[in-house]
Amino acid sequence: MSTSVNQAASVPLKLSLPSRTAVQATAERIGKYGMSHVLPPAIVLAVLLAVWEALCSVPGATLPAPSKVVADTWELIVNPFYDYGGNDVGMGWQILASLERVAYGYLLAVVAGIGLGVLVGQSTWAMRGLDPIFRCCAPYRRWPGCRCRWRRFRIATRRPSS
Repeated sequence: MSTSVNQAASVPLKLSLPSRTAVQATAERIGKYGMSHVLPPAIVLAVLLAVWEALCSVPGATLPAPSKVVADTWELIVNPFYDYGGNDVGMGWQILASLERVAYGYLLAVVAGIGLGVLVGQSTWAMRGLDPIFRCCAPYRRWPGCRCRWRRFRIATRRPSS
């Protein structure tokens, strides 16, 4: 038994590496993607930052230059989760507190919306009482920001014709 284990251990392990042409083809694809999708926005961003820096570097400019913004906020960017007590906390904790408030608001909206939907769906009396309110709110669906969402909702809930 020990000889079979030794024989198995002495068999060289064969690894197959990708061919050079496959690696070159992948590198070319990545390069083409970078040239067509990553490079143009990077150039536009660099030009906009350079113009902003040039316009705001003159004395009497009302906006700070991007270099000054980064220099003044660097400590907040590098250490977003510091806590020195009281209200002296980093931006990370403040953003998390804001997201927590948003989540509570969405949770309350979901509970209220589902509750009203079930009530209106199950009770004719509630439907007759709340329908005028819903009809008053209906024009707000026509706002441009809401149109796209309502179209998607209608398409998603449309029953196939038989």
